[in-house]
Amino acid sequence: MPKIKKVASNTILLYIRMLFVMGVSLFTSRINIQALGLEDYGLFNIVAGIIGLVTFLNSALGTSSSRFITITLGRGDISDSKLLFSTIYKVHFLLGVIVMFIAEIIGIYLVNEVLSIPANRLFACNVIFQCSIVIMFINLINIPMTASIIAHERFNIFAYIGIYEVIAKLLSSYLLFVWLYDKLILWGVLNLLISISLCVFYLLYGYLSFIILHNNYYIRIKITQHPVYQMKVCADTPNQRKLKYKLALSNATKVSHLNILHPIELFVLSSLKIQMTYFNHFTEGSEEVL
Repeated sequence: MPKIKKVASNTILLYIRMLFVMGVSLFTSRINIQALGLEDYGLFNIVAGIIGLVTFLNSALGTSSSRFITITLGRGDISDSKLLFSTIYKVHFLLGVIVMFIAEIIGIYLVNEVLSIPANRLFACNVIFQCSIVIMFINLINIPMTASIIAHERFNIFAYIGIYEVIAKLLSSYLLFVWLYDKLILWGVLNLLISISLCVFYLLYGYLSFIILHNNYYIRIKITQHPVYQMKVCADTPNQRKLKYKLALSNATKVSHLNILHPIELFVLSSLKIQMTYFNHFTEGSEEVL
């Protein structure tokens, strides 16, 4: 019976969040058009559209991360959950850096050379673009935190975060009416500040509430869809961990050519060589202690 009540309460919270976010977002869009004007509102949506381009990526990675974290939590193995979360967070951080790098190279050229932007609004559009890139990076590194909240069934926190975000954007929209300088730049900076506040909240809440965020030093690979290639970098001694890590790297490289990996594992493989240097340094320090 308690489980049924929990499922019902979680469902109600998510529906309330969806309806509230949808209603306030529609009202906020109207306020933004009035405050920014049609020209600046259109420029913002064109330049900041890069955030929408990676929305599908956020959704896919969030679902995958939540699935893996839920499985490890269901097994009751805290150390295993720590290793998995550590890997997922490092992968998303690396992915965010790669996406930022690509966006800086291609996006700046598009904004300054391809798009037909009035000369007097070019500086403001460049500021908006830089803010959008940072927001995109923050959204990517927030995915493991959101996945952890969902995996722990803290849907009330998930709902409160969504409600806070839309209310903060609504208040920011009203602030545009009293701002005497460039409102387009202000709107971009306010959106960036909201994203930073969400990131800080995720980090603080996750660290204080979830033990899986503590002491994440190792990296782990697991290809779940093909048992013949299952690998785990964990053992009783540092030497055994090092040998298993090298074997996992060798086998995973072979598997990557078959194009059968889940996106999470594919991103992990791209960072293995970088992590190998750190792992060797860590195990050498452990051996000296022993």
